[in-house]
Amino acid sequence: MLRHRTPTPARILFYDQIVVVTGAASGMGRSLAQELASSGAALALCDIDPDGLADTAERCRSTARQVSTTVVDVADRRAVTTFADDVVATMGIPFAVFNNAGRTAVIDVASEPHEVGKRVFDVNFGGVLHGTKAFLPYLHRRDRGHIVNTSSAFGLVASPMQSSYAASKFAVRGFTEALQHELAISGSGVHAHLVYPGAVNTAIARDAIYPDTQVQRWVTRAFEDILPASSPEGAARAILAGVAADRRRIVVGLDGRLIDLTWRLTGGAYQQIGGLVLKPLLSRIMGRGE
Repeated sequence: MLRHRTPTPARILFYDQIVVVTGAASGMGRSLAQELASSGAALALCDIDPDGLADTAERCRSTARQVSTTVVDVADRRAVTTFADDVVATMGIPFAVFNNAGRTAVIDVASEPHEVGKRVFDVNFGGVLHGTKAFLPYLHRRDRGHIVNTSSAFGLVASPMQSSYAASKFAVRGFTEALQHELAISGSGVHAHLVYPGAVNTAIARDAIYPDTQVQRWVTRAFEDILPASSPEGAARAILAGVAADRRRIVVGLDGRLIDLTWRLTGGAYQQIGGLVLKPLLSRIMGRGE
């Protein structure tokens, strides 16, 4: 029996289920954990930030059936594999895995240090790759469950100044679409979902890697005060509703839907359209405008 909030398809689906959330220390990951906790789920949370992870766990304990936390760098394949094995050994085979951890850098291609681009890619795509491959064999044992991989609206269209981020999110998209094909062809009871969030009002812009503090201030202000960002709570509810409805593609936010529509209608021409809009902004960011 649901004892928390008014029952919804998502809360009914996740009630009393074991659910894994990566990147749970803040932002959308924290909100996913809290929404799942309100459904009475048992949570296995991980993040590289121990303090933020502990804070999330504390917020979830009053409503979740169980909460466990593990400090994990999702870019580390062995660490993720160990995390998965430990979750199964101590809690059981999860019903759903949300591969949500991510970070970004706002630097032009020519200026971005190789190690910065690699780190962004290793967290964003590596985290999805490692999380999926670590947990999928367990989900196959029961022939049920959900793998939920977070791409981005920039996994539909590439944004200048975010080449590594866009590359990683395009990779998440290709990887998960291939997995969806495989699961469908095999008749598996496991489902894979692709999440395309637009701007979400989290710390990702503040915590991004920038070439200097001026660019950081300008981009953070644009991200937090100008763009029509979703709240992390609203984004989490939209994602869970999409999983409950068994949607393969879950586009989050007004700007996410507009980007999706633009990509569908214009194809490769989105670069020309986007260039007209973005040129004045990029000139300012790169120090060539007022």
